Amino acid sequence: MPKIILNADDFGYSKIFNNKILELLENWFLKSTTVMVDCISQDQNQQVERLIELSKTLEISVGLHIVFDLQKSLEWQIDLQFQKFIEIFGFSPSHLDIHKEKDFDCVNATIKYWTDKNISVRYITIEPLTKHTTYPCISNVPFDLQKSIEFIETLKDWESCEILCHPWEYDPESKSSFNKDRIIDYDWVIKLNEYISNSTKFQIISYYGL
Repeated sequence: MPKIILNADDFGYSKIFNNKILELLENWFLKSTTVMVDCISQDQNQQVERLIELSKTLEISVGLHIVFDLQKSLEWQIDLQFQKFIEIFGFSPSHLDIHKEKDFDCVNATIKYWTDKNISVRYITIEPLTKHTTYPCISNVPFDLQKSIEFIETLKDWESCEILCHPWEYDPESKSSFNKDRIIDYDWVIKLNEYISNSTKFQIISYYGL
């Protein structure tokens, strides 16, 4: 049956965003998230501990959401964030993906690093690789629930896909350009999870299930 990863991006961006992601993970509506390590501050320590515990008890996949500065060495930035992830969480990320930047060099640098580390990576290239989903990653934007359902119904038995979301609550202190637009993601991912879970045709997995 098709395997579907529901992944929340941007853990670490905001304490308010973190809380919404953690709620969904704790209630089994998500099984994966990716972390912006350079955004994590001391006042997020308790949330980080909650995420670490979930990764152990519910086999949640916790990946690294790489943020690039194109003026600096790309390989150096990936390695720095990778090592910082290990320092914070005590284990290696389950998978890698890229925050916004889809520059060709960024993609190639990430793929090379992924190859060296032999861990999973978000499907960010048309090249056939192992340890990622068989179908390119899908964002719910501009999907609505019905279109999301129509999409997963097209998946074949042997296919797998990541559907990413940003299940936030409005944070007045956040500078994210999507701050208000993605509040709807919270309810959307619950309803999509319920549809998938109530069907015998699909399996919700984490990146460890690939």
